[in-house]
Amino acid sequence: MSKEPQKFENLDFNNPEILDKILTSSNPLAENLGSSIIKRQEDNDKFQRKLELLKILITYFIASSATIALIISSFLIIINFDSPEGARTWAQIALTSLTTGIVGFLFGKQSSDRN
Repeated sequence: MSKEPQKFENLDFNNPEILDKILTSSNPLAENLGSSIIKRQEDNDKFQRKLELLKILITYFIASSATIALIISSFLIIINFDSPEGARTWAQIALTSLTTGIVGFLFGKQSSDRN
């Protein structure tokens, strides 16, 4: 008397008990289905990591582009002798703030890790 393979229709694959039964079953269909579920979950995790990395890279690109543009425009204002005194003062304050922020970011992280 042969045993009929189990059918896996209308199952909630997010339920850990059902997944455990599928993964521990000796049914070849269950083994294929279990490995398919694991592969799909691994693919989803990999996609989520790539998406998170892309978000971080876009954020850094936008922030660094804005910072570089501000540095260049400030230098050009300071170097240009025809620029008004108010613009020069603003450019000097911007460069001082950027320098302080960059140094604080680079070296402040190391000192905060020691505490």
